[in-house]
Amino acid sequence: MSTQYPVLGSPLQVNGITLKNRMITTSMSPGAGYVTKDNRPTQRLANYLEERAEGQTALIIQTICPWKRNDIDPDHIHELPSCYDESCIPDLQRYMIEPVHKHGGLICAQPYYVHDWKPDVETPEGPYGPSDIAILKFMGGFRAMTLEQIEAFKQQYFNAARVCKEAGFDAIEVMAGVGGILSRFMALATNNRTDEYGGSLENRVKLTLEVIRGVREVVGPEFPIVVRWSPIDFIKSPAGPGLSMEDALRIAPMLEEAGCDLHDLSVGWHETSEPLTTKAIEDGHWTFVSQQIKTVAKKPVAQGYRNTDPRVMEQNLQDGKLDVVAGLRYSIADPALPRKVMEDRTCDMRLCIVCCRCLDDVVSQGKPLNYCGVNPRLGEELDHEAFPQASKRKKVMVVGSGPAGINAALTAAQRGHAVDLAPPV
Repeated sequence: MSTQYPVLGSPLQVNGITLKNRMITTSMSPGAGYVTKDNRPTQRLANYLEERAEGQTALIIQTICPWKRNDIDPDHIHELPSCYDESCIPDLQRYMIEPVHKHGGLICAQPYYVHDWKPDVETPEGPYGPSDIAILKFMGGFRAMTLEQIEAFKQQYFNAARVCKEAGFDAIEVMAGVGGILSRFMALATNNRTDEYGGSLENRVKLTLEVIRGVREVVGPEFPIVVRWSPIDFIKSPAGPGLSMEDALRIAPMLEEAGCDLHDLSVGWHETSEPLTTKAIEDGHWTFVSQQIKTVAKKPVAQGYRNTDPRVMEQNLQDGKLDVVAGLRYSIADPALPRKVMEDRTCDMRLCIVCCRCLDDVVSQGKPLNYCGVNPRLGEELDHEAFPQASKRKKVMVVGSGPAGINAALTAAQRGHAVDLAPPV
């Protein structure tokens, strides 16, 4: 039990699982190299996940593709592991689930339903939603879903949940935020429908609730369902505004009634022009959102974005602003950060410097996760042992004690060399 971080390092029950601490990762697929061109996970992804499980991350959430991609799909799409049928299970187990379970970790599957969807094998993967309304001109091309397509969408979702549970994932996350299909249904700004899925807030939330209820029927009563959603989205269009906090306070109990076990809150959409994750935003700033949701929620509430300093995380937890810290960049920067929290190793922590290189590469440009401002062990670096012992011990002098020099000196020492680190001459 941590003495410096008594709440951050403490366990929490979420339906049928126990989080060993309050630090979970949000979903992202690291892309090419971590996943093959035919959308199968690789040993690189297994090594990436294992480092974070060994580092005592309470719950690792990973994006999984619910449909089978084929030759008619766009060439530029981001590689994702697949979960469309039982043939996917052996690779999911070998490269994702077993590396995490090996260290007593927990892994959650998030079926990929952000902007894109593939309704059938004859249709190319592309953006769908309640309407063709786009918030940004260069993020358009949305196709309005028919009632028949909505039913197919739900059935595909339920099949993905079934496959993921059979594979051995410990939880499932329903993506209903960041401008994904379900959040587009919820927002008046992108939903101008006049049928049962448009108009009132209850109608606009209906599809999300149907998905959660259907997933619950598939996975059973004790299997955790996490819901990723954006209580405030900072978007608007001629059709109307996005969600407000007033809307969100009505939505949260609806999600719980449908089967949500953990609220995983994001802020804004991918189209949002409001700064969300940059250095201009103070660490822990967005916990005012989770603090509001906690006034109506009966289930635990996690808050994502701008969570990098464990001291700030601990204070916000103690202040009752959230129950769980959700983030990804702190884990990219230091896979062992949760372990260091639980062991009170503050001086050993390698904190994210909020350079956003990871987000710029993976989210904005569709590149693989190969670079981090403070952690060189990504991409090809994961394909070999981290610090193989040198066959001959040497005396090493490193001149220059900036980030590169410090990492070079540390790596040499961990490989068994005697190292002196000197400032620049």
